[in-house]
Amino acid sequence: MEKSKKIVIALFAIIITSAAVYFNWSNFLKGNTATDFNLVVTSTYLFTWFTFSFYWGFKKECKYFKFVLIYWGSSLICFITLSFSTDIASLLLPLVIWFGSSIYGFAYFEHSYTTMFYIASGIIPLLLNIMGYWAGVMISGLTLSKQD
Repeated sequence: MEKSKKIVIALFAIIITSAAVYFNWSNFLKGNTATDFNLVVTSTYLFTWFTFSFYWGFKKECKYFKFVLIYWGSSLICFITLSFSTDIASLLLPLVIWFGSSIYGFAYFEHSYTTMFYIASGIIPLLLNIMGYWAGVMISGLTLSKQD
């Protein structure tokens, strides 16, 4: 992967996640119930990631797929760890803020932080990105076969 592509991907991840953190921050920080607004922010955030993954899948950029697995895999590991032990939460605080507040809109559906909520909060973004990438690869293949 070219250096310029890596920069684009890194900037995308930083900018889009920072925006989601910013808009969800107030309710996340206070532990308030997620609002309709938080749900819209989270949905938009994940749709944007899905679309970005679709683009890189269409380009068949395998290193992007590895990035997605590492990025969202670390989120999943963080949430699984938290679901079994909140004692380690202070060590994971930067990741909790980064991943947790960006997808805080999920709390709209779950008002108690159960193990299932934590795990779903890690799995859903990972699966959406994998599906976006896969859909891009599939559409790319269809486009190439129509040109033949």
